[in-house]
Amino acid sequence: MTSSRVYRAQAVDGFEWLSPAGRHEGETIAALGVARHRSGWAPLDMILESEFDGVPVESASLPWCAGNVLAFHPAIIEALALDLDSQGETLPVRSAAGTYVLFHATTLTDAVDWKRTVVERFTSSGRVMAIPHLVLHEERIPDRPFQIPGFERGSILFPESFVSGLQGLATGTEFACVWPERREV
Repeated sequence: MTSSRVYRAQAVDGFEWLSPAGRHEGETIAALGVARHRSGWAPLDMILESEFDGVPVESASLPWCAGNVLAFHPAIIEALALDLDSQGETLPVRSAAGTYVLFHATTLTDAVDWKRTVVERFTSSGRVMAIPHLVLHEERIPDRPFQIPGFERGSILFPESFVSGLQGLATGTEFACVWPERREV
């Protein structure tokens, strides 16, 4: 367990995005959750969006894909000598621009102080829709990326140690502190 800040990833304007090529790919990514999928995984087709509204954007080492995954250009993994599989799971995806790696958290940790956290839920199912104010039990925060029970399709939460390892080389995705600062998850 760690006693540092916790972050979530968010897109940065002006950089490439890695988008699902179709509905199947998008649904597969959205449904990853925390289970491991490498056994039997077939690389998904993706589109590297290198321009928006006809305007070229900068290349990204971490092109934005979705809140429940990080998309890595293979060069950043090699440059940082990252052992992502010790932190979660990596899954290959392919685009016309080359092969990328999706990383998703496989740790599910109930570090949330539910009495002090503000949660918005879907009225139909009661599932977590958003967390406008997150409060964590510091002693329960793991030292690897994690997700919150009941919010497995939501954002991965990253400990400071993971985020600091990407400093200086990660472009296209940034990390916003969600705890102890007050930010929506």
